[in-house]
Amino acid sequence: MMKRILGIGKVNAGQVFRNFMMIVVGSVITSIGINAFLVPHKFLSPGVSGLSQFFSYVTPVSVGTYLLVLNIPIFIFGLRYVGKTFVFGSLIGTLTLSGCLYGTAWMAGMDWAPERLLSALIGGALSGGGTGLVFRANSSHGGSDIIAAAVRKRWSTSIGSVVFTFNVVIVTILAFSFGFHAALYSLLAQFCSAMALDKVMLGLDKSRAIFIISSKPQQIANMVTKKLSRGVTFLEGEGAYLGSKKKVIYCVVSLRQLARVKYYVQSADPDAFMTVVEVNEVLGRGFKAVPV
Repeated sequence: MMKRILGIGKVNAGQVFRNFMMIVVGSVITSIGINAFLVPHKFLSPGVSGLSQFFSYVTPVSVGTYLLVLNIPIFIFGLRYVGKTFVFGSLIGTLTLSGCLYGTAWMAGMDWAPERLLSALIGGALSGGGTGLVFRANSSHGGSDIIAAAVRKRWSTSIGSVVFTFNVVIVTILAFSFGFHAALYSLLAQFCSAMALDKVMLGLDKSRAIFIISSKPQQIANMVTKKLSRGVTFLEGEGAYLGSKKKVIYCVVSLRQLARVKYYVQSADPDAFMTVVEVNEVLGRGFKAVPV
C-alpha cells in the first residue's frame, strides 16, 4: 500500500527512517521558533502556519488545531490537482508539525526573547531552518506549498508568486488587527525564514565550479589532480572567431582551495582564461552531503 502511494518499487528502510527523523527534528525546530519567539509578540510565520497563528491570536483555539483544520480542504484540493505522492509527504509533515506545536505551546509563556526585533530574527530563522530540514526529507508542512503547486499546475502561475501573494494578504490583515509594527516585524521574520530555509536546503559549505581555457590544459589538470586530489574533466570547446579546437578544463573545488587553483593556473599559463561559479551543493566522490 505504501509503495503504491509513493509510486516507488522498493522502500529503503534506513532512508525512510532518516527522512522521518529529519521531519521530526525539523518540525520541532519550527514549532519552537513559532511558539517561543513569534507567538508571544503576535508575529506571523509564512504560509498557512502564519494564518493559523493569526486565528489563534483572535480566538482561544491553539495554533496546532487551526493548522490541522485549515489543511484539510487544502489536502483535498491538492489530491485533485497535484497528486498522491506530494500530498502524502506533506501530510506526514503537517501532522508532525501540528503535534510539535501542541507539545511546545507552553514555550509561548516563557518570555525567552522579550525584545521584539530579536524575537523576529530568531523565530523566523528557526521556523525557516526547520522547514528546510523537512524539505530535505522530500516532505513539506503542507499549506501554501500544496496550494502553490496546485495553482501552478492548473493555471500556470509561478509558485513564488502564489506564496508571496498569500503572505502579503495575511500580513496585511495582521496590520489592521494588531498594528503596523507587528506587520513589519512579521515581514522581517518571514525574510529570515526564507533565508534560513535556503541555507538549509542548499547547504552552508559552498564550493566553486571552475572553467579554464588554456593552451596548457594537461599541465594545469595534473597540478589540480595531484596537489589538490580533485577530479578534472576535459570538455571539447571551439573558438567562435578562429574556429580552433580547445580543451576546456572543468573542476569543482572547495572555497579554501580556490586560491591554490588560481595560483596553479597563473604559474602554468598566465594567459589562461578562467571563470569561477558559485555552487551551493555538490554530491559525489570527494564531497560530502550537508550533515543533518
